[in-house]
Amino acid sequence: ITVDEFNYQQERIGNLDMGIKYKLSRQTEHDIDFSLAVDEQQALLTRGKVMTGVDNQDIDLNIDIPDLPLRVAGAFTPPGMIRLGGSMVGAFRIKGEMDKPLINGNLSFRDGVVDVLPVGTTFKIDSSAITIRNNLLKFNHFGLIAPNKQRLELQGDVNFASFSNIEMDASITASNFQAMKVNENTETMVYGKLFVDVSATLKGMLDALKIRGNINLLDNSEVYYTLKSAPLSVTDRSVDLVRFVSFRDSTEVAEDDELKQIRTVSLDLLMSVN
Repeated sequence: ITVDEFNYQQERIGNLDMGIKYKLSRQTEHDIDFSLAVDEQQALLTRGKVMTGVDNQDIDLNIDIPDLPLRVAGAFTPPGMIRLGGSMVGAFRIKGEMDKPLINGNLSFRDGVVDVLPVGTTFKIDSSAITIRNNLLKFNHFGLIAPNKQRLELQGDVNFASFSNIEMDASITASNFQAMKVNENTETMVYGKLFVDVSATLKGMLDALKIRGNINLLDNSEVYYTLKSAPLSVTDRSVDLVRFVSFRDSTEVAEDDELKQIRTVSLDLLMSVN
Protein backbone atom coordinates (compact mmCIF):
# COMPACT_ATOMS: atom_id res chain seq x y z
CA ILE A 1 0.00 0.00 0.00
CA THR A 2 1.46 3.37 -1.03
CA VAL A 3 0.29 6.82 0.00
CA ASP A 4 1.98 9.75 -1.73
CA GLU A 5 2.47 13.03 0.13
CA PHE A 6 0.38 12.16 3.16
CA ASN A 7 -0.53 15.26 5.20
CA TYR A 8 -2.41 15.69 8.45
CA GLN A 9 -3.79 19.09 9.48
CA GLN A 10 -1.59 20.74 6.84
CA GLU A 11 1.51 19.08 8.31
CA ARG A 12 3.50 16.90 5.93
CA ILE A 13 4.16 13.36 7.16
CA GLY A 14 5.68 12.04 3.94
CA ASN A 15 5.38 9.31 1.34
CA LEU A 16 4.19 6.13 3.06
CA ASP A 17 4.84 2.57 1.91
CA MET A 18 3.12 -0.16 3.93
CA GLY A 19 3.65 -3.89 3.56
CA ILE A 20 1.15 -6.27 5.15
CA LYS A 21 1.40 -10.06 5.22
CA TYR A 22 -1.08 -12.30 7.01
CA LYS A 23 -1.12 -16.08 7.30
CA LEU A 24 -3.55 -18.38 9.10
CA SER A 25 -1.19 -21.13 10.22
CA ARG A 26 -3.83 -23.01 12.15
CA GLN A 27 -7.46 -22.25 12.89
CA THR A 28 -6.56 -20.04 15.86
CA GLU A 29 -2.95 -19.08 15.02
CA HIS A 30 -2.41 -15.89 13.02
CA ASP A 31 0.99 -14.87 11.63
CA ILE A 32 1.44 -11.12 11.14
CA ASP A 33 4.15 -9.27 9.21
CA PHE A 34 3.85 -5.50 8.86
CA SER A 35 6.32 -2.89 7.63
CA LEU A 36 6.18 0.88 7.25
CA ALA A 37 8.57 3.10 5.30
CA VAL A 38 8.47 6.90 5.36
CA ASP A 39 10.07 8.68 2.39
CA GLU A 40 11.67 5.37 1.35
CA GLN A 41 13.32 5.00 4.79
CA GLN A 42 12.37 1.89 6.80
CA ALA A 43 10.59 3.18 9.91
CA LEU A 44 8.71 0.29 11.56
CA LEU A 45 8.70 -3.51 11.38
CA THR A 46 6.31 -5.82 13.24
CA ARG A 47 6.40 -9.62 13.13
CA GLY A 48 4.78 -12.24 15.31
CA LYS A 49 1.81 -14.41 16.19
CA VAL A 50 -1.62 -13.82 17.67
CA MET A 51 -3.60 -16.71 19.11
CA THR A 52 -7.42 -16.55 19.22
CA GLY A 53 -8.33 -19.93 20.70
CA VAL A 54 -10.72 -20.40 23.59
CA ASP A 55 -7.93 -21.61 25.89
CA ASN A 56 -5.07 -19.75 24.23
CA GLN A 57 -5.30 -16.01 23.55
CA ASP A 58 -1.61 -15.21 23.72
CA ILE A 59 0.30 -12.65 21.71
CA ASP A 60 3.97 -12.65 20.70
CA LEU A 61 5.08 -9.67 18.63
CA ASN A 62 8.53 -8.26 17.87
CA ILE A 63 8.51 -4.56 17.01
CA ASP A 64 11.59 -2.98 15.48
CA ILE A 65 11.92 0.79 15.00
CA PRO A 66 14.98 1.35 12.81
CA ASP A 67 14.31 5.02 12.00
CA LEU A 68 10.90 6.56 12.72
CA PRO A 69 10.82 10.33 11.94
CA LEU A 70 9.58 12.31 14.92
CA ARG A 71 7.69 14.64 12.60
CA VAL A 72 5.19 11.77 12.17
CA ALA A 73 4.25 12.08 15.85
CA GLY A 74 4.56 15.87 15.77
CA ALA A 75 1.89 16.14 13.08
CA PHE A 76 -0.71 14.81 15.54
CA THR A 77 0.03 17.33 18.29
CA PRO A 78 -2.17 20.43 18.76
CA PRO A 79 -1.41 23.06 16.07
CA GLY A 80 0.94 25.86 17.05
CA MET A 81 2.39 24.08 20.09
CA ILE A 82 5.48 22.07 19.15
CA ARG A 83 7.45 20.92 16.12
CA LEU A 84 9.54 17.74 16.34
CA GLY A 85 12.70 16.84 14.44
CA GLY A 86 15.08 13.89 14.35
CA SER A 87 14.06 10.25 14.67
CA MET A 88 13.20 7.50 17.13
CA VAL A 89 14.96 4.13 17.20
CA GLY A 90 14.29 1.08 19.34
CA ALA A 91 12.95 -2.44 19.66
CA PHE A 92 10.21 -4.08 21.73
CA ARG A 93 8.76 -7.48 22.39
CA ILE A 94 5.15 -7.89 23.44
CA LYS A 95 4.43 -11.35 24.79
CA GLY A 96 1.81 -12.98 27.00
CA GLU A 97 -1.94 -13.00 27.42
CA MET A 98 -3.65 -10.56 25.09
CA ASP A 99 -5.38 -8.62 27.88
CA LYS A 100 -2.24 -8.32 30.03
CA PRO A 101 0.92 -8.85 27.95
CA LEU A 102 4.46 -8.17 29.13
CA ILE A 103 6.39 -5.50 27.23
CA ASN A 104 10.18 -5.37 27.16
CA GLY A 105 12.49 -3.23 25.09
CA ASN A 106 14.10 0.15 24.72
CA LEU A 107 13.92 3.30 22.65
CA SER A 108 16.10 6.33 22.09
CA PHE A 109 16.18 9.48 19.99
CA ARG A 110 18.62 10.29 17.21
CA ASP A 111 19.28 14.00 16.61
CA GLY A 112 15.98 14.70 18.37
CA VAL A 113 14.83 18.31 18.78
CA VAL A 114 11.60 19.92 19.93
CA ASP A 115 10.66 23.45 18.89
CA VAL A 116 8.32 24.95 21.48
CA LEU A 117 6.48 27.38 19.23
CA PRO A 118 4.77 29.62 21.84
CA VAL A 119 8.17 30.62 23.27
CA GLY A 120 10.11 30.29 20.01
CA THR A 121 12.83 28.13 21.57
CA THR A 122 14.43 24.87 20.43
CA PHE A 123 15.51 22.14 22.84
CA LYS A 124 17.56 19.05 22.08
CA ILE A 125 16.21 15.66 23.17
CA ASP A 126 18.51 13.39 25.17
CA SER A 127 19.90 10.44 23.18
CA SER A 128 20.20 8.09 26.18
CA ALA A 129 18.02 4.97 26.06
CA ILE A 130 14.65 4.64 27.78
CA THR A 131 14.15 1.05 28.91
CA ILE A 132 11.02 -1.01 29.47
CA ARG A 133 11.29 -4.11 31.66
CA ASN A 134 8.15 -6.13 32.33
CA ASN A 135 5.84 -3.14 31.76
CA LEU A 136 7.96 -0.76 33.83
CA LEU A 137 9.24 2.18 31.79
CA LYS A 138 12.37 3.68 33.39
CA PHE A 139 13.69 7.22 32.94
CA ASN A 140 17.32 7.41 34.03
CA HIS A 141 18.20 11.12 34.01
CA PHE A 142 16.49 11.48 30.64
CA GLY A 143 16.29 15.10 29.67
CA LEU A 144 15.90 18.10 27.43
CA ILE A 145 18.95 20.23 26.69
CA ALA A 146 18.44 23.99 26.65
CA PRO A 147 20.19 26.53 24.38
CA ASN A 148 22.67 27.23 27.24
CA LYS A 149 23.54 23.47 27.37
CA GLN A 150 21.88 22.96 30.77
CA ARG A 151 19.57 19.98 31.26
CA LEU A 152 16.04 19.47 32.49
CA GLU A 153 16.07 15.85 33.68
CA LEU A 154 13.32 13.31 34.26
CA GLN A 155 14.10 10.53 36.75
CA GLY A 156 11.67 7.76 37.72
CA ASP A 157 9.31 5.26 36.18
CA VAL A 158 5.90 4.64 34.64
CA ASN A 159 4.22 1.37 35.59
CA PHE A 160 1.67 0.03 33.11
CA ALA A 161 1.26 -3.47 34.53
CA SER A 162 -2.43 -2.57 34.34
CA PHE A 163 -3.24 -0.64 31.16
CA SER A 164 -6.37 0.79 32.78
CA ASN A 165 -4.41 2.09 35.79
CA ILE A 166 -1.06 3.42 34.61
CA GLU A 167 0.96 4.78 37.52
CA MET A 168 3.81 7.31 37.51
CA ASP A 169 6.46 8.03 40.14
CA ALA A 170 9.05 10.49 38.86
CA SER A 171 10.84 13.76 39.51
CA ILE A 172 11.92 16.68 37.33
CA THR A 173 14.98 18.76 38.15
CA ALA A 174 16.86 21.56 36.41
CA SER A 175 19.40 24.21 37.36
CA ASN A 176 19.95 27.44 35.42
CA PHE A 177 17.82 25.99 32.61
CA GLN A 178 17.25 28.42 29.74
CA ALA A 179 13.53 28.00 29.14
CA MET A 180 13.39 30.74 26.50
CA LYS A 181 15.83 32.35 24.07
CA VAL A 182 14.15 34.62 21.53
CA ASN A 183 15.60 37.69 19.87
CA GLU A 184 13.40 40.75 19.41
CA ASN A 185 11.30 40.33 16.27
CA THR A 186 8.01 41.33 14.65
CA GLU A 187 6.39 37.88 14.75
CA THR A 188 6.33 36.75 18.40
CA MET A 189 4.63 38.62 21.22
CA VAL A 190 7.22 37.47 23.78
CA TYR A 191 10.99 37.71 23.46
CA GLY A 192 14.04 37.72 25.67
CA LYS A 193 15.84 35.22 27.92
CA LEU A 194 14.34 33.16 30.72
CA PHE A 195 16.41 31.08 33.16
CA VAL A 196 14.85 28.84 35.82
CA ASP A 197 15.62 26.29 38.51
CA VAL A 198 13.02 23.51 38.63
CA SER A 199 12.29 20.88 41.27
CA ALA A 200 9.07 18.86 40.99
CA THR A 201 7.56 15.44 41.62
CA LEU A 202 4.91 13.59 39.59
CA LYS A 203 3.08 10.85 41.48
CA GLY A 204 -0.09 8.81 41.09
CA MET A 205 -2.27 7.40 38.34
CA LEU A 206 -2.00 9.19 35.00
CA ASP A 207 -5.70 10.06 35.09
CA ALA A 208 -5.33 11.56 38.59
CA LEU A 209 -1.74 12.79 38.60
CA LYS A 210 -0.42 14.87 41.51
CA ILE A 211 2.33 17.38 40.71
CA ARG A 212 4.20 19.26 43.43
CA GLY A 213 7.27 21.48 43.14
CA ASN A 214 8.99 24.80 42.79
CA ILE A 215 10.10 27.02 39.90
CA ASN A 216 12.64 29.72 40.67
CA LEU A 217 13.06 32.54 38.15
CA LEU A 218 16.72 33.55 38.08
CA ASP A 219 18.06 37.10 38.15
CA ASN A 220 19.68 36.86 34.71
CA SER A 221 16.22 36.55 33.06
CA GLU A 222 14.89 39.30 30.79
CA VAL A 223 11.48 38.76 29.22
CA TYR A 224 9.50 41.32 27.22
CA TYR A 225 5.87 41.20 26.13
CA THR A 226 4.69 43.19 23.13
CA LEU A 227 1.07 44.28 23.14
CA LYS A 228 -0.04 44.31 19.52
CA SER A 229 -2.97 46.50 18.52
CA ALA A 230 -5.90 45.05 16.60
CA PRO A 231 -8.81 46.77 14.83
CA LEU A 232 -12.06 46.85 16.75
CA SER A 233 -14.82 44.65 15.36
CA VAL A 234 -18.35 43.74 16.32
CA THR A 235 -19.35 40.08 16.16
CA ASP A 236 -22.88 38.81 16.66
CA ARG A 237 -22.51 35.72 18.85
CA SER A 238 -26.24 35.37 19.55
CA VAL A 239 -27.00 33.43 16.38
CA ASP A 240 -28.67 30.11 17.28
CA LEU A 241 -28.32 30.93 20.99
CA VAL A 242 -32.10 30.55 21.34
CA ARG A 243 -34.21 28.92 18.64
CA PHE A 244 -38.01 28.73 18.64
CA VAL A 245 -39.76 25.80 17.02
CA SER A 246 -43.36 24.72 16.52
CA PHE A 247 -44.12 21.55 18.45
CA ARG A 248 -47.08 20.92 16.16
CA ASP A 249 -44.66 20.30 13.31
CA SER A 250 -42.62 17.20 14.11
CA THR A 251 -40.08 18.07 11.38
CA GLU A 252 -39.14 21.25 13.24
CA VAL A 253 -38.79 19.76 16.73
CA ALA A 254 -35.17 19.76 17.77
CA GLU A 255 -33.85 16.48 19.10
CA ASP A 256 -32.83 16.30 22.74
CA ASP A 257 -29.13 16.56 23.37
CA GLU A 258 -27.65 13.24 24.44
CA LEU A 259 -25.27 13.22 27.36
CA LYS A 260 -22.41 10.87 26.61
CA GLN A 261 -20.49 9.19 29.35
CA ILE A 262 -16.83 10.14 29.26
CA ARG A 263 -13.95 9.15 31.48
CA THR A 264 -12.80 12.10 33.54
CA VAL A 265 -9.13 12.99 33.99
CA SER A 266 -7.96 15.11 36.89
CA LEU A 267 -4.68 16.90 37.55
CA ASP A 268 -3.71 18.03 41.03
CA LEU A 269 -1.10 20.74 40.41
CA LEU A 270 0.61 22.83 43.09
CA MET A 271 3.73 24.69 41.94
CA SER A 272 5.25 27.70 43.68
CA VAL A 273 6.95 30.31 41.48
CA ASN A 274 9.64 32.46 43.07
